[in-house]
Amino acid sequence: YYKVIKQGNGPKARLGQRIRFDFVSTNLFTNKEYVNSYTREANPDMPKGIMHVLGNPMIPGMQSGMQMMNAGSKYVFYFPSQQAFGAQGSDGLPPFTPLKYEIELYEIYND
Repeated sequence: YYKVIKQGNGPKARLGQRIRFDFVSTNLFTNKEYVNSYTREANPDMPKGIMHVLGNPMIPGMQSGMQMMNAGSKYVFYFPSQQAFGAQGSDGLPPFTPLKYEIELYEIYND
């Protein structure tokens, strides 16, 4: 499930492309924040956000969800555990935990 908060008008993201984005993930069992990239210490000389290659590595839900987004968009996704960290869980996250991801996709690079 997903909800469009803001629809951007840039190009759509594709696997293997370099992207710049921020996100907040929330444990849907406890409603507690799991990871918040907005609060990471950043270099003030660099643009905000995480630089990453889409899909390298990334939970399955983020891979498919971000390919739906255009640059400039902000979406909220609700991922069942099998689209998140599944049976293995993750650091501080129990197995089979569904997650909410609020993702803001700033830019897509074509290099």
